[in-house]
Amino acid sequence: MVYRVLSIDGGGIRGVFALKLLEFIQDEVDKDFLKKIDCFAGTSTGGLISTCLNLGHSPKKLLFYYKNLGSFAFAKNTKGSSKYHNKRLKFLLKTIVPKNLTLNDLDRDLIIPTCRLYDPSRGRWKEEIYDTFTNGGDRVIDVAIRSASAPLYFPSYQGHIDGGVFAVNPALIAYSRLIDQNGGKKDSHSIRLLSLGNGVNPSGIEGEVDWGVDDWMDDKLKLFELMTDMSMQVPHYPLQQILKDQYHRINSILKEEVALDEAKKVNSLLSSADLFKKEHNDIWLKDKDWLINKYLDTG
Repeated sequence: MVYRVLSIDGGGIRGVFALKLLEFIQDEVDKDFLKKIDCFAGTSTGGLISTCLNLGHSPKKLLFYYKNLGSFAFAKNTKGSSKYHNKRLKFLLKTIVPKNLTLNDLDRDLIIPTCRLYDPSRGRWKEEIYDTFTNGGDRVIDVAIRSASAPLYFPSYQGHIDGGVFAVNPALIAYSRLIDQNGGKKDSHSIRLLSLGNGVNPSGIEGEVDWGVDDWMDDKLKLFELMTDMSMQVPHYPLQQILKDQYHRINSILKEEVALDEAKKVNSLLSSADLFKKEHNDIWLKDKDWLINKYLDTG
């Protein structure tokens, strides 16, 4: 029995890129594609998207929210030190996710990495992976906000921050939880894992640098962006070796840099997704072939 997993990276407003890819898949591969997913995994914005897709919301609807309400969610924080407050983000989620819905109430599996700032049993912070296998009593909306609380950008939420501090790309974490005998207890041979990126920034630094905090953490938060973009690529190689043709990743270079809070660049992200299809049609054809013959095929 094939068990299909959809994993979506973190990346703030860049979630628009992954949503557009999903629209392409629905239009060109299978309009009921998302109904055939058994497990959604996501970090940060990917966690928000995965949660909403799990509940049956369409990529088209979510794109409307990102395009028209993205700037609304990034509301300047006038009382604390983080760049934005999270009141509007929580308000938006409450319009989409039922307030008291728990992980136990979901019909399909969900895996979302977060970071707990303090674990009494360890006396320090720790990675925390919420899923439908072991955390059934947690409210879905709380788990989603915990994972989306990016440090520097948003305050912590219920003692948690963004799972992107260790798993911007949650694909490997998701696979590990699924085959864990204390987790999903899935047969590794049954798993088909599609990993969607949110676009890679065309960033780089020429020459040597001898920078300190002020340079690396300027208004563009270069160090934060570098660590985010690099860490999202880490799980790809091991998953290729472990799962071989049971695994596939779709991602591309963006046409311009987009910081995770640059909501004004939504149209640029949509354009980057269109360019990916047009300029790399050979890759897109291979992506579709894998989806049809390896991911959706039950033979």
